[in-house]
Amino acid sequence: MKKTVFMTAIIVGVVFFINSTAIADIKKPRRWWRRPFTQLWHAVVDLQHQINHLENASTSQTSIPGPQGPKGDKGDTGATGEKGDKGDPGVAGVQGIQGIQGIQGETGDPGVTATVLCPNCNFSGLNVGPIDLPGAFMAGAYMRKAEMAGANLSGADLSGAYLGEAILSGADLTGANLSGAYLGGADMTNADLTGADLTGASAVAGAVWSNTVCPDGLNSNDNGGACAP
Repeated sequence: MKKTVFMTAIIVGVVFFINSTAIADIKKPRRWWRRPFTQLWHAVVDLQHQINHLENASTSQTSIPGPQGPKGDKGDTGATGEKGDKGDPGVAGVQGIQGIQGIQGETGDPGVTATVLCPNCNFSGLNVGPIDLPGAFMAGAYMRKAEMAGANLSGADLSGAYLGEAILSGADLTGANLSGAYLGGADMTNADLTGADLTGASAVAGAVWSNTVCPDGLNSNDNGGACAP
């Protein structure tokens, strides 16, 4: 098609040249031959532009898109991002319901009372106050001027003990064994000697007996101011 149009343009140009030559102005012999070529050139250029336009239009209307290409390979995994900031602490949970109180265990067996074993101990001049020594074994103890006011010595074994000038006012000596003990100057004011054993005790008369419960249960004030062995 392109060649046909071009040949047609040449023929038209030749015809136009012949006609122009026949009617040329003979008064201007130097220019009459240039004008036909110039007109022919412009006509050919315009025709070429039209041909190009038609070809472009034809190509755009008849072009068919090619098939879709294959799917590309998966890209590489990106680098690991920076560590995020620490989150805020969560809200405290609701306090649980208090459990049911357990059943109280059985009462244990009573403990065994420990017996103080202190034979021949030396309490001389000591202030032990209302010490609790029931059933203590202190035979032969040396207790001169020991201060034991209000002490619990019930059932204690004080046989052969030295109690000279000891302070035993208000002491509990019920059932105590005072056999062979030395009592000179001992303060027995308000003491309770119910059931105590004074067999062989010495210097009994030198002790201070005031409102004292004697071994026989009598009050020293009603028994001549003393407790007999």
